Amino acid sequence: ALANRINILKKEKDLAIIAELKLIEKNQSLIENQKENLEAEVKVRTQELEESKIKLEEAYGELERTQQSRIEVEKMSSLGQLTAGIAHELNNPINFISNNVSPLRRDMGEILTLVDKYESCIDPNSNSQEIEDLNQYKEEIEIDYLKKEIDILLSGIHEGSSRTAEIVRNLKIYSHLDSGEMRNASILPGLNSTIVIMQSNFKTDCKIKVDLPEDICNIFCLPGKLNQVFMNILNNAIHASMDKNKLYSERQVSVGCHQDEHNLYVTFKDNGNGIPDKVMAKIFDPFFTTKKIGMGTGLGLSISKTIIENHQGEIKINTSIGKGTEFIVILPRVFKVT
Repeated sequence: ALANRINILKKEKDLAIIAELKLIEKNQSLIENQKENLEAEVKVRTQELEESKIKLEEAYGELERTQQSRIEVEKMSSLGQLTAGIAHELNNPINFISNNVSPLRRDMGEILTLVDKYESCIDPNSNSQEIEDLNQYKEEIEIDYLKKEIDILLSGIHEGSSRTAEIVRNLKIYSHLDSGEMRNASILPGLNSTIVIMQSNFKTDCKIKVDLPEDICNIFCLPGKLNQVFMNILNNAIHASMDKNKLYSERQVSVGCHQDEHNLYVTFKDNGNGIPDKVMAKIFDPFFTTKKIGMGTGLGLSISKTIIENHQGEIKINTSIGKGTEFIVILPRVFKVT
């Protein structure tokens, strides 16, 4: 009976141990499941946080670009108004000079003709003191050279006033403020005015070759905004061509325009050093510039890209190290209203 009792107790103990081991195993399984669920929840939450972070960074970047774009628009608007005001104020005195050159040339011609007729009436062999004094004075003032100099001076005044009038006219075209609504217009007047202004600013630094056919079609656009794009790209092309190791005759920028069935293509090609890959990767980033401090804001190409994209176009770049770079502005002939 005692042995039987011992066996029963031993069996009960074994069963209790087995039950406890099963309970421990069950708890361990529950812990593992909870751990896996917690890890999955943490992973999902972490992914959600990463996505939220990316969205916030994109929103912040867009907000920053929008803010900078608005600042630049305000600056360009103020610059346009200032340019238009300067052009208007210069227009009157330039017209005054230009309009008076022709009558002055005519009057001087008549005076010189009268002088010639007086000279023909004088006897050169006369011994009177008045004639001798007159001949001596003619020698002192070098009358023949004086006549030529007057003509040269009048030609210079006419040329200078004509060039200044042309610059003022192109400033007025360039500073045209858009009404905010797109319209059917030609890009050629703005492009030509931009080239004239840049030629005036860099006439001793770089040569600009122009190939702009007159049969380029009109497109639906904001001409003033496109002028801003052309100015930014042409300015960069000129600076790229101004290598210290190149002579003036070797510095060249070419501006061209052509069209096909679907698009207009405006090209700006320089013969500078080309653009390295590390610069190409950031070339349209706001505030990125390779120019010296104070020479550029780093916003020109970024704003230009935005303007072209708003016109449903694009900017392409072909570059070769040591040979130069070509910017191609592609504008659709038909604007798709969304």
